[in-house]
Amino acid sequence: MASRPPTEPAASSQATPRKRGVLWRVGDVVRRCLLAIVGLFLFILGIQLMRTVAAGVGPLLEIVLGQVGEQPLHALAFGWLLAYGVMSGSPVAAFSLGLYTSDFITAETTYMMIMGSRLGASFIVLVIGLVALSRGQPREKALAMGVLSFLVTYSVYLPAILLGWILLRLGVLEWYAVPTPPELLDFIDRLFTPFVGVLSDRLPAIAAFIVALVSIYAGLALFDKAFGRREAEELKSPRMHRYLQHPAAAFAVGALITFASTSVSLSLGLLVPLYLHGYIDRRKIVPYIMGANITTFIDTLIAAIVMGGGILANIVLLEMASVTFVSILALIGYRRYSRGIDGAYRVVFHSNWAIGAFLVALFAAPLLLLFYF
Repeated sequence: MASRPPTEPAASSQATPRKRGVLWRVGDVVRRCLLAIVGLFLFILGIQLMRTVAAGVGPLLEIVLGQVGEQPLHALAFGWLLAYGVMSGSPVAAFSLGLYTSDFITAETTYMMIMGSRLGASFIVLVIGLVALSRGQPREKALAMGVLSFLVTYSVYLPAILLGWILLRLGVLEWYAVPTPPELLDFIDRLFTPFVGVLSDRLPAIAAFIVALVSIYAGLALFDKAFGRREAEELKSPRMHRYLQHPAAAFAVGALITFASTSVSLSLGLLVPLYLHGYIDRRKIVPYIMGANITTFIDTLIAAIVMGGGILANIVLLEMASVTFVSILALIGYRRYSRGIDGAYRVVFHSNWAIGAFLVALFAAPLLLLFYF
């Protein structure tokens, strides 16, 4: 009579893949946490270094660009153009906060420079589209997300800038100061002062400024690698398609994804390949962009808190509140708002002349503000 095969090895062979799966997930979590910690360290290091060298870079900017520190429209245009140059708004916003702590610019011009950085932050989306266009993609399909990002951003931010500026003039920054716990500031100073001291003492102000920009970039990139790389796959899922059918849900998705990636450049930049491959509908993505344009301030708010909070944190919160208020109004009247955005989009892509004029206007507007107002 044949003996029954042993069952224990089979059981252990089934348990092994399960254990490996658990170990892989634990290892993945540990890896992501380490990336996030290193990213946060580099981000705060860049912020602290930016704060230290801003006083040395500020006078040079005044010589080159005029009264950036005194004229709100000049500050708006400068932040706008600088965001084009670095293809991100976050480093420019951090630099603005550093200039304020160095007493080079006022609260009003700081507000305007940060808002300007957000007006130019969508430029990376257009650049990604231009690269796709150079590789043979149809013009409208390649540039659609870039144009749409600018149209939505300007339609919300321009009235929000005016609203926040009026509130600022009414003294809203003095109503309540958001403090940073002294213990946290002491810990940050003890941890980062040695690194900042070595870099600022051994490097010229401009070189240290570039190192600060790179450090902020690297920190955001590592943080995105830790938590923000799954957004593209999520946006491809059927569940996400259902969410994008509803403006309020799409708005929340855009806000959450940008919160996770800490950068509107990243969360909007991934729209281009998704649109090129047909995963998203242009008309359904407008609320997503609106939501992304609110939580993009999170990294700037963290920078303000790290720099001491107070007026700096109030400036960022005022900007977030103004953009949120205008966005909610747009959502309330979403059908009319959506038709207006769609109409502007069709005008831009009506002809080669129209798209050319749009691209020229992206640079002409901040240049006019900077040199003629």
